[in-house]
Amino acid sequence: MTDRLSLPDLGPAESFVRSSADPVVAHLVATRLDRSDGRSTVAPAVAHPPVADLLRSQRSDGSWGDRDDPPTRVLGTLWSAKVLVDVGLGRLDAVGDGVDFLHRHATCDPGVFSLDGTRRGVLSCYVGTAGSIAVAADRPDLADEQIRWILQHQEVRRSGRSLRSSPTDVWSPELATRYGGCLSETTCLVGLVRTGAALADQRDRDVDAGAGDDPEVAAMLTSIRDAFLEREVIRASSGAVVPVGSPAGDPERWLDPGFPLDWHVDLVEVLDLLGRIGPADARIQPAIDALVERRLADGTWPLRRSHRPGDLKAFGRRSSTRGSALATVRVVSALRRFDAPDASPAR
Repeated sequence: MTDRLSLPDLGPAESFVRSSADPVVAHLVATRLDRSDGRSTVAPAVAHPPVADLLRSQRSDGSWGDRDDPPTRVLGTLWSAKVLVDVGLGRLDAVGDGVDFLHRHATCDPGVFSLDGTRRGVLSCYVGTAGSIAVAADRPDLADEQIRWILQHQEVRRSGRSLRSSPTDVWSPELATRYGGCLSETTCLVGLVRTGAALADQRDRDVDAGAGDDPEVAAMLTSIRDAFLEREVIRASSGAVVPVGSPAGDPERWLDPGFPLDWHVDLVEVLDLLGRIGPADARIQPAIDALVERRLADGTWPLRRSHRPGDLKAFGRRSSTRGSALATVRVVSALRRFDAPDASPAR
């Protein structure tokens, strides 16, 4: 049994993105809205100046960054590769080369992503991001290590209780409280979004390969979904908006659509993940309402945030009053997942 959600009229927004001259938006429309393979839209997207400049700035070793010491280029490489994945270009050789660089310079035990190559540098948000990038690049040898780590170590807690169906192994005691609690004692919601996305990507890869659903992955995704549904996606136990990667003084900042996001998340990303994991649920409505409140009078959404790695050129101009085709196509794609409440979640 599923709940029917109250969704906004997405017609004007969809017309807006379909009429956009931005080739990256056209590629996202083809792949996310039309569910095509996007073959005809890849080349124009690759030639789009922000993408072309990003590809030209990649080093011969697969990394991005200006400094000579490879470890200093780890995060720039992670976020640059993520940008390409997020615009539907994860199969480019550049992403695979970036994955290889990260495997050489930013992993431990034996292939888990680490900021500094040690156990101390392993944080769930980064592991999840690296996992999604490796899946997109069709590198199961590296993706599987991230998925294995997530299933074994990522805790899912709400109000002090674990929502996981199986116990976790503590990766490192110091991570119980680091950055507000990545693992064990508390749960960082940014980490849940990124590890959840990696698990959903892995599930889709397995289904495409004819392997079917992995019960352990399915159970973990259900736990992550429950953690968000219990807080109506956006609310702390007090009823206030919980800051997800946002400063305490501006807790609602993450509700604004953004791109690129690097380690940050936004509400669009969370709703997209929930739509991938399971059917509509009435507890998602407050989050949809919060997103609709950020819609402009013409039915589009503005690009309010961007966190660009290095010298990456803007994919769109930030504005509070002007609709962004890039922000709007992300919103439409996420909300369309809840259009048919009795259908299986769209991928």
